[in-house]
Amino acid sequence: MPIEVKNLKRSPETMKFVKALQLEFGLEYEKDYDMSIHISEAKRMISNTRNPWKFAYQLPNCIRLDDGNGSTSFLVFNDSYTEDAFIKIVEFVANYLNASYEKW
Repeated sequence: MPIEVKNLKRSPETMKFVKALQLEFGLEYEKDYDMSIHISEAKRMISNTRNPWKFAYQLPNCIRLDDGNGSTSFLVFNDSYTEDAFIKIVEFVANYLNASYEKW
């Protein structure tokens, strides 16, 4: 379930991330992609010392967080991208989260 725009605007960190995706790739929230969790929650999950979540991508159009017991969609893209274009987005998000990534 995507984050409603009114809830998105309540999270300055998530809004900063949304604006960065738009500046870097021209992606618009709710048009080109949806997010199921805020960026601050994604950062918390990845940095969890007890049970860190892995950052992974699934072609053609989904970025996920997985802890070994299940996964959650983090970014779900509404359009198909070439593999090269999508990997550039994955790399950008991984760098933004200060995380490595793997194919899921």
